[in-house]
Amino acid sequence: MAGDEQSSIVVVLTSVDASNGVGWARVCIDLGSARTVAVVFRSDGSWQPLRFDGEPYLPSGVFRSDTGRVLTGAQAIAAAMTEPDHYLADPAGQIRAQAVGLGGDPVAGVVLVGAVFRRVLDQTEYVCGGPVPEVVVVVPPGWGPPRRQLLEEAAQYAGVRRPIMVPAAVAVAAHTDGLDLPVARWVAVCDLGARAVVTVVRRNVSGFDVIAELDADAGGDRIDDALATYLAVHHPPAHPTASHPLVAHSAAAGPGPATARQDADPASAPVTEPGTRPAGPAGPVRRPMVERLMLRTAKEAATSAPGVVVPGVNGGPAAMLTAAHVHAAAAPVIDTAVKAVRQAVEAAEVTAETGCGLLLVGGTARIPGLAEDFAAGTGLPTRVLPQPELATALAALRAASNPDTPITPLRRDRPALGSVTFGPGRAQPGLARPGLPPWSQLLAPLVPAVASVLLAVYATLAGEGGDRYPGHTYLAMNTGQVAMAAVLAVVAGAAAGAHFGPALQPVRLPARRPPAGLPVTAGILAATGLGLATGAFYAVAIAAYYQWPYHAQLLRWTLIPAIPLAAIIAVAAWLVYRGVPEPGIGWGPAMTIPHPPIILATVGMCTMTWAYHHVHPGDIHWRYLLIARCGALLIGLATAYVLADRHLTQTIAAVPLGIITAALADYRTTGILAGIWITAVACCWIRRTWQIGTYGIPTDNNHARPGR
Repeated sequence: MAGDEQSSIVVVLTSVDASNGVGWARVCIDLGSARTVAVVFRSDGSWQPLRFDGEPYLPSGVFRSDTGRVLTGAQAIAAAMTEPDHYLADPAGQIRAQAVGLGGDPVAGVVLVGAVFRRVLDQTEYVCGGPVPEVVVVVPPGWGPPRRQLLEEAAQYAGVRRPIMVPAAVAVAAHTDGLDLPVARWVAVCDLGARAVVTVVRRNVSGFDVIAELDADAGGDRIDDALATYLAVHHPPAHPTASHPLVAHSAAAGPGPATARQDADPASAPVTEPGTRPAGPAGPVRRPMVERLMLRTAKEAATSAPGVVVPGVNGGPAAMLTAAHVHAAAAPVIDTAVKAVRQAVEAAEVTAETGCGLLLVGGTARIPGLAEDFAAGTGLPTRVLPQPELATALAALRAASNPDTPITPLRRDRPALGSVTFGPGRAQPGLARPGLPPWSQLLAPLVPAVASVLLAVYATLAGEGGDRYPGHTYLAMNTGQVAMAAVLAVVAGAAAGAHFGPALQPVRLPARRPPAGLPVTAGILAATGLGLATGAFYAVAIAAYYQWPYHAQLLRWTLIPAIPLAAIIAVAAWLVYRGVPEPGIGWGPAMTIPHPPIILATVGMCTMTWAYHHVHPGDIHWRYLLIARCGALLIGLATAYVLADRHLTQTIAAVPLGIITAALADYRTTGILAGIWITAVACCWIRRTWQIGTYGIPTDNNHARPGR
């Protein structure tokens, strides 16, 4: 985990490797309460940390000005020196807040988390030289569906269309070097960041189960407070003031939860539910920012250096800080973390014989001697994973890629990924906008749109009309074919809106968080309305072509079958707006009718129109009758395909429906056959809407995959 973090939010993004233009590069992002680390890696398994403002980490805090501008990283810290009330050190802790008072109008917490994601995406695009089409967000198992949905919204603010959620502790348990967890055995994972999160994971036949989880206030933040108290006692300032970094209380923070927290015995710190934060002010940190950053930096440096000098303030003496001092000051906090591990194992109701030990991850796990302390206090074999601040990111890397792929640090003889240069015509990286769908997905709305135009044009050209008698006009044409054209225009609109709706995501982060599904909903409704308008246009164009004054009758042929389907699609769009989980295949394929029934029905209806157009209905030749029946058979097959979604059911239904439609083939029954197919399309959309609102869209091999 990143140094001093409470819980991990790991994002895995995929992009083209700009260094050679062939391989793929990914970046794992570990968003912590205090710091965010990112690891850029190549397809051959080599990796290196991503640097922000010259540092191998990005401070997670955000600064929001009165004008609504959100700053991250070093810029946010610099701006917070003069306006600390506009700075939020832990945006992930406020992700559920609807209104955070942070500069100007209140802003939703998910917007602030999205700003951090956006900064990492910008840096990733700069380093990798391209967009990042795939994102995997790894969250602690304690984060249920509401917070996972908020994480998806935050990723959407950053320009990510469809993030995939993966539990962090499971990634560590499943993809750690040297740990082969047999079935029915368990392992404990302790994330020592700003807090201590303990998770007990057990291997089952099909995967892993999280059987217990505890969150204790026994991490880096607590150690910082204990270290400040330790130094204040052993190296008091000559003229103590409330602003001195070694004084226990901060005048800027004021009385409140921080005071009680610092004075209390660390061993009595409460153990809370996973992923929660203690109540307190959402804006400034408890201690003045400069002093807290100084203590944290000194603490981290002391764990890897013989000694670090902490400068004195107000005439006070400088203090020499060593790893032994850090360990001594952190001893009460470590005892609380050990207690949390024991409680988690007891809550899991597992036996020690089936355990495989304890894994320590997170930046705080770098403190020397922690493995021995936890082993003595818990009785479990304990080891600190190599580079613990990156351990979860590397485990997520293995989970997101081939677990057998070796992962090694980037060799020094290879060029740095950050040496990408931008030509004169290339803009510097900015906000990652939600891009348009890939070209391959353009076929989803294009196939029904082309079929709709083809049906309408051919029905018009194959029809007959005019003035047979003075004052009497007539129009003879395949009205069922025109109705199918109008319905396919609506189908094409729904597919286009679902595929291109995410591109409507706003670039600027609004103060009030709109629903995550609003862009998709707006795209679906707008494009479906355009499809209805296209059906009405068909009626007006046909009437103008034949100079037929009865426009209302033509509008009835096109709009009556299309309006009910548009209403069903509107219900599905409403469910998207209400925040139903996005299917794994994405909203685009989920809102697309499969192409085979569209093509079969179009070919079948055009075939029937061609057969009856070339002969007089009274003396039709048997060859043309056979061709017409073949067209009706195709309509029956298309009806079976769209009416059912399981391959077996489609095969069973195709036989009777094909026979029935072929037997009904006649120039007077084309409207009936078109009505059968249109009804099947409406039933397909009703089933699809029900699946979206309930158990989801099946994508296994037994079902026809949507959008294909």
